[in-house]
Amino acid sequence: MIDVLVESLVEPEIDFLIEGIDSAPINFALITAGASSVDGGPFVTDSVTLLPNRLYALVVTASAATAESPNSVTGAGLTWTASTAGSNGGANRRTSWFYGFGAPTPGAITMGFAGTMTGVCWSLFEVVGAKLQAPRQGAANNANSTTVTGTLAGALASTRSGVIYCCGRAVQEDTVPPANFTELVDHPVTSHLTPANIHQVAWGIGQTSAAPTWATSGAAQIVILEFEAA
Repeated sequence: MIDVLVESLVEPEIDFLIEGIDSAPINFALITAGASSVDGGPFVTDSVTLLPNRLYALVVTASAATAESPNSVTGAGLTWTASTAGSNGGANRRTSWFYGFGAPTPGAITMGFAGTMTGVCWSLFEVVGAKLQAPRQGAANNANSTTVTGTLAGALASTRSGVIYCCGRAVQEDTVPPANFTELVDHPVTSHLTPANIHQVAWGIGQTSAAPTWATSGAAQIVILEFEAA
């Protein structure tokens, strides 16, 4: 009688809990964001305390006559690996994604460049509920308009995949995320970098494209990634 009660009460509850965990979609949590318009840097985040065996994504938008991706990203005890990057049509703004996971240590993250950047924005996120691996796919696009569209080429791994984009622009005004996306950063609208540089980050679940909008037509780039749910 006792065995029957234990089996009927415990096993269904365990199955339910496991099923609930498996079906959870990805979430993105902002850790820190910042910007600097000091020519040549240094470009360094605030000190962060990250958690072991979690996936982190760092996005960097740089401005210069010919903007570059960072050629080195170091700090917080993790190895930071370059993912997808893209520039605007004039090549004077560039957005680059990096990811890292492992056994972190408290500290800041430093972004280095081969050339002299005149302004850099950055944002760091935890990709909650993702597999500890590289982004599954990424894409970049640019436009000279009041919108720019980023579209992933392949099908998503599942409807639980987390999709995140960064839109980089030179005009400092609010960027409006598309429907089904949640904005995490629209930075630095109030800090007025000189020269102007901005990046906006938003995320959604099960989306394959994103087209943020703004009021004043101008050059922009978007870089979009898919992270696969664990």
